[in-house]
Amino acid sequence: MKPYQIEKKQRLETSAIRLFMEKGIVETSINDIVKDAHLAKGTFYVYYKDKSTLIHEVMEKMLITLLKALILHAKTDHEQHGIAWSCSFIKHAIAFFKNNPHVLKLMHHAFLLEKKPMLTLSHMEQQIPYFHDFVVSFQMPKEDISEAFKRFTMIMELCAIVCFNAIFYHHPDEIDQISDMFYTMITHSLMSEKGGSV
Repeated sequence: MKPYQIEKKQRLETSAIRLFMEKGIVETSINDIVKDAHLAKGTFYVYYKDKSTLIHEVMEKMLITLLKALILHAKTDHEQHGIAWSCSFIKHAIAFFKNNPHVLKLMHHAFLLEKKPMLTLSHMEQQIPYFHDFVVSFQMPKEDISEAFKRFTMIMELCAIVCFNAIFYHHPDEIDQISDMFYTMITHSLMSEKGGSV
C-alpha cells in the first residue's frame, strides 16, 4: 500500500473510532465516517467491503494494541514482584476497563455484532510479543496450548463482562466495590487449579 493510501485508511479508522465512541457503532453510518474523514464515499469501498469489515479490522487492531500493553505491564510485574503472569494480567485488565469505560463500551458493542472470532491463537502469536509464553501461564497440567488459550479467552471475556455490568449498570455493585473481590475470586480459582499461589 502506498503512503497516501495508508494515510487515507488511517483517517477512515480514526474517524470511525471517534464516531463509534460518540454515537455508537450501530448509529454511525458509512456516510458519517467519510464525512468526518473528509473523503469521498467511494474511497471507503477501496479499503473495506462494508461497515462490518471496518468494524472487525478496527476492533482487531484495538484489541491487539490493548493486549500488547497489558501483557507487557503484567510481564514487568511478574519479573519484578513475583506475581504470577496470568494474575498480574487480570489485575491490569480490570484496572484498564475501570479507567477506560468508553473503550470497554465500544469493545462490548463490537463483540456483540461480531459473527466470527476476533483473534486466533496463531494470529496473536504473530502479532503480540511473548504471547505464547504468556498463554502458557494459563495452562494446566496435561493440557496443550490451545486449551490454555481457551482459558485465557474465557477469563478475558469474563473480566470485560463483569466490569461492563459494574461500570454501566452497577451490578452486582459499583466497580470500586467489586474489583478487589472479583480479582481475588478469579486469581484464586485459576491458581488453585494450577496448584500454585497468586
